[in-house]
Amino acid sequence: MKREAIIEGALQELGVLAVGETASASDNKVAIEALDSILDELSDRYMWSRERQDDVVYIAGNTVDMTTYGKAHTVKVLAGNAETYLGILTEPQWMAIPDKTVTGTMPTHIHVDSEGIGHLYPVPTVDGTIRVFHNKAIPPSAAGVAPEIPLKWGRALQIGVAHELSVKYGLAVQDRMDLERRWVTKREKLLASDVCLAPISLEVDD
Repeated sequence: MKREAIIEGALQELGVLAVGETASASDNKVAIEALDSILDELSDRYMWSRERQDDVVYIAGNTVDMTTYGKAHTVKVLAGNAETYLGILTEPQWMAIPDKTVTGTMPTHIHVDSEGIGHLYPVPTVDGTIRVFHNKAIPPSAAGVAPEIPLKWGRALQIGVAHELSVKYGLAVQDRMDLERRWVTKREKLLASDVCLAPISLEVDD
């Protein structure tokens, strides 16, 4: 959902806008600030769970740049029409491998370090492709007109922004309480049910 649609819905909730009207510059500004404040708070607890996937070519003997793929929760190596899961290694699991230079035709595991570089294990001796499934970190709405907010979250954020601005726009106490109840209920329901998938991780024996 686009930022403008969230703001428009929030201002309609507040009775500031009628359907078909355009927000003033001042109303637009305060609504954007409220939206970004909420997104910033959410970013500490949550990442948009709408799954994205990208196919990434790797070169034999080299690492893979994973910095543009957010939080990768699943990685597969492609071979013809076959897709094979790669075990995602944690830092301790990666450090426990005594010889990280072991080679093989196709990797079975990957470790993504703190710099976002993917280390394939065993080190592949031929070029190949991995398919990366990842989640998108929450962007501030100011980063673009379309911050790629899932529709169900966009609907909830309309209520959240309205709640943030309810005092500024002089809503009655009962109306403010109703907005708060609706926002908290929707937010917590989405946070509880729409979570990121856990990474697939395999233990590696010494």
